[in-house]
Amino acid sequence: MIERPSERIVAIDIGNSTAAYGIWVNSKFQSDERVATHHIPKLVRFLSGSGVDLAGSHYIISSVVPKVTRRLVHLIKRKLKPRSVWRIGQEIKLRLPMRYDRKRIGADRLVNI
Repeated sequence: MIERPSERIVAIDIGNSTAAYGIWVNSKFQSDERVATHHIPKLVRFLSGSGVDLAGSHYIISSVVPKVTRRLVHLIKRKLKPRSVWRIGQEIKLRLPMRYDRKRIGADRLVNI
């Protein structure tokens, strides 16, 4: 029997004061953590020390702090060897019917709908 490689997804939500992540392996939740937004290198250390082999993982990032997002994407690509990195609102356009002005609502609010 051929063993299928595991599918790993890391979801990261960056807010103005905290950043949080969750890891799923083959659709099963594995772990999560929160850190202060200004401690993004610490978030990358948590991810690399999570006990889950994250090489080749898919990363999905929701953020309202563009400067921090750029730094995080750089660190993920350099240190964690992702398969892909997607940013809500940039690479992933959400097509949700809503009564809000999309230009005035942050990506963090969109993914919580």
